Formats: sequence, structure tokens, C-alpha cells
Amino acid sequence: MPTSSISPSSVTLMEGSDITLECRTSGIPSPDVSWYLGNLVTSYQQQYNLKQHYTTLKMINVSSNDTGKTVLCIAENIVGENESSVILVVHFPPKITFLDQAVLDHHWCIPFSVRGNPKPKLIWFYEGAVLNETDFIWTSIHIAFDSEHHGCLQLDSPTHLNNGQYTLLAKNDYGTDERTVSAHFMQDPCIGTSSVISNDDDSASPLHHVSNGSNTPSSSEMGSDAVIIGMTKIPVIENPQYFRSTNNMLKSDTFVHHIKRHNIVLKRELGEGAFGKVFLAECYNLCPDQDKILVAVKALKEASENARKDFHREAELLTNLQHEHIVKFYGVCVEGDPLIMVFEYMMHGDLNKFLRAHGPDAVLMADGQNNRPAELTPSQMLHIATQNMTKYPYFITIKK
Repeated sequence: MPTSSISPSSVTLMEGSDITLECRTSGIPSPDVSWYLGNLVTSYQQQYNLKQHYTTLKMINVSSNDTGKTVLCIAENIVGENESSVILVVHFPPKITFLDQAVLDHHWCIPFSVRGNPKPKLIWFYEGAVLNETDFIWTSIHIAFDSEHHGCLQLDSPTHLNNGQYTLLAKNDYGTDERTVSAHFMQDPCIGTSSVISNDDDSASPLHHVSNGSNTPSSSEMGSDAVIIGMTKIPVIENPQYFRSTNNMLKSDTFVHHIKRHNIVLKRELGEGAFGKVFLAECYNLCPDQDKILVAVKALKEASENARKDFHREAELLTNLQHEHIVKFYGVCVEGDPLIMVFEYMMHGDLNKFLRAHGPDAVLMADGQNNRPAELTPSQMLHIATQNMTKYPYFITIKK
């Protein structure tokens, strides 16, 4: 049987390099020798030395498209055939060959294709800053072969806060490449109108008021000298010393907690109040003992200078309202627009609606449905009233 062997036995080289392969053969009678190159893209030259029983293959300016391809040397005589092979490993810098606008599949997907060898490291940037991947935003490679990688930046339930410029950076030891695409997932809730998409049992927020015929005060009824906190009317003193006055509810050392925008992931809209829309959201890194918690997020509707002043004034006021029976105010996000306030999420809605749904009005609010909530017992109503009354001595103490 004839034999054949190629040297070098393994080939790793840089794109654009030249290399010469040598194939030596033996056998009786002397075998014919040939190269099998398949669909090799790289230019090459072949030389044969029949007396010395070897042949050479010189590849010139090796193409990155040939990485992973196999080159064969075949020796054949009347006795049989033998072949030897070598796989080309071509190193080259990354190249982003495709990056397109976001599309909605199971999740939102910003599709991309990247070539590079060794495998490039992929880094995403959002609006120029490194994008930290989470359970809600992550890179997924769907197809990978040789030096090509096809995948998506997956986004789970993105909102208008995720709209913007996304840049993909691919890098390995031989270079880098980057491309940018603009992604739009959702209209800014402060622009235009949209309907409430939550159901009754899950639509709760400290700033979402549903009157159902009750006497819930509106901002127009209360005038410009008041703000609404839950269902409570708090007077506001209009003067330049508001933030430092010792005669109101603000302390001289008030510090409003600021929350990073990327830590807030909106889930759905809950409702709309006088000052803006309210969303159910997940907030990361807010509580030291929990990775994330559900919160109610209020996005400021108007971005005028007066609205911004009112926003910061209300934030300072709310920061000083710390009581176990008052909806907790966590802080604000003022990185860009819209300005955002973050509150404790109240699963069962505002107290007025809850009491009516579990009281004599339950028949009217059930709207013909048979599975209306059970009425509260006298002891339960007394317990709620007692908790509610504990706020008022607290208000008196902080106003002194």
C-alpha cells in the first residue's frame, strides 16, 4: 500500500500569511500524488518532484475564509490509495458582519453575526456605557461554527427606558470591531396616551387613584398649594425657603436616595395620576437582603422647569415620611428623562377601593360577577382603622 504524510502536521497562521506544505509519498510501484483542496479560497502554487517522491503546495496570502478547511494529499498506485490531511487554522481579527434593528420573537432580539478567530469576546454598550448583562438582558449565541457566531442580544420585556443606541464591540488578540444600532421598544409613557393594561387585582400604586364615585380629592379641587400622597392631602408652603424651612415637614439635612436607571425594569403600566403614569417594576440592588423587589414607579408626565421643581420638592417631602402604615418612598431616578419616583408596591390597591370592594358596596363593584370578595368582619375593620389612625400623631410630631 502507498503511504503519504504532510508536514507540518498542523497549521496555525495569521490571515494574510504564506505557507508551504510538503507531502512525501512511498510505495511500490511509485504512487501518483495529488492535492485535494476542495473549495479553497486562497491562491496556491503546486510543485512536484517525482524522483524524490514528494510534492509541495504553497498557499499565498491565506484567507480567513479558509479557516477550518481540510487539505488532503493523496497517494495512489495499483495496490491502493492512501491519504493524509491537515486542517487550516487561520487567526484573524473580529469582523461584525451583521447588526440589525431589534425584532420581537419570544423575547426582543437585536440580531448580530460576528466572525473572528480566536473566538471574539463580545461586549455591549448602551448609550456609550458598558451594558451589564442580567436575567433580563443577555447575549445568546444561536448558531456557531468554525469562526462564525450568530446570535442576539436578548431583552425580556424592555420598555421605553431601554430605547437608545446599542453598540456591539467584538475583540480578540488580533484586533477589534464595533457597530452601533438604534433600538426602539416602546413609546415614552410621557408622550401621547395609552390605556391601563393591568387587571383590577394587580393594579395598585400609591399614586394611582380610582374614585369609583368616592370623594377622592383631585389636584384641581385641592389647588396648587397641595400635593397628593396616597389618599392624603398635604399642604405645601410656597416660598423660596421651602427646602430649608424649619416650620414645615422638611428637615434641613434631607437626603433623597438616588436609584440608578438600569436597576429599574418596568413590567407593565398600572395607571395614571395627576403628575404622571405609574408602572409596576422590578428594582435591583434596593434592599441588601434581596436581589430585586417589586416596586411602583411614577414617571413624571411634564418636564417643565416648574414640574421639575415640584418633583424635587415632593421627593424631599416624601423622604421624611417614614412610617410603617404609610406607603414607603424608596427614592428617585433623575438620570435623563422622564424623572422617576420609586415607591413600595401595594399588591391590593389603594385602601379606599379595597374597603369598598370588601364592604356593602361590594355588590355594586362586582358588576354582576358571582365571585365578589367576602365582606370584612367588624374586628378586621377595627384593625384597619387603628392602623390608619396611627399616622396622624406621626404627622403632628414631624410638623413641629
